[in-house]
Amino acid sequence: MKLAAIDIGTNSIHMVIAEATHQHNFQIIDREKEMVKLGEGVFRTNRLNERAYREGLETIKRYVKLADQRGADEIITAATSATREAQNGGDFLSELVNETGISPQVISGGREAKLIFQAVRHEIDLQGENVMVIDIGGGSTEIAVGNEKEILMAKSMKLGVLRLLDMFDNKEAIGKEARGVLEAHIRFVIQSFIAEAKEIGFSRVIGTSGTIRSLGEAAHVEAGGKSMKSVNAEVVKLKNLEDLTDDLLEMKPEKRSSV
Repeated sequence: MKLAAIDIGTNSIHMVIAEATHQHNFQIIDREKEMVKLGEGVFRTNRLNERAYREGLETIKRYVKLADQRGADEIITAATSATREAQNGGDFLSELVNETGISPQVISGGREAKLIFQAVRHEIDLQGENVMVIDIGGGSTEIAVGNEKEILMAKSMKLGVLRLLDMFDNKEAIGKEARGVLEAHIRFVIQSFIAEAKEIGFSRVIGTSGTIRSLGEAAHVEAGGKSMKSVNAEVVKLKNLEDLTDDLLEMKPEKRSSV
């Protein structure tokens, strides 16, 4: 059986086509990723802008066509933060149903956190330990604590990349004052979640998502390491991430993008 899964995220839209080989196992046949930035401006205006709306529809229509060409028996689609919160998110989904025949499921942040943890548990040997999994998306950041047997905590925080970017004009380097405001805001939002995670206890932190992968590899390279062929279960030192952060915050947006 072949399945296609489309993730309509706030920052990017992904599709993975997989074939089930036997129970609980599958082989990836194809994957696509488009940085549509569906949530660009959403957290400032409460609406999907015209560019993102149209580009999002065209991307998903292309994915559905590709899935059909690859012989997918079923297409599973999930939409997250931007679509949940935008006033015209319902219109976007209705138009998607009319044009493609697929009906995306809008999932909650808590459900998203659980699914992310299950994916990590499938790929990484947790060695009987409690681990914290963090996924930084465009509209939200998911945090989960658990082990190979159970998920002990799964929460979603309104701290996504595009949501935080909407706090700034994005034209200049952020600067010390704005950095202080941003860090204070993040600490305020996460404090209760981190306190709960610490009370449960965990011995490792595992990061997922394109944002964390990009930051991790950039920190590794800046510290003198070679570019990673595959960013999976690689370890990055906190000190290197801190150094990278200091450098990025002094750069203008176009320079940050090149890094």
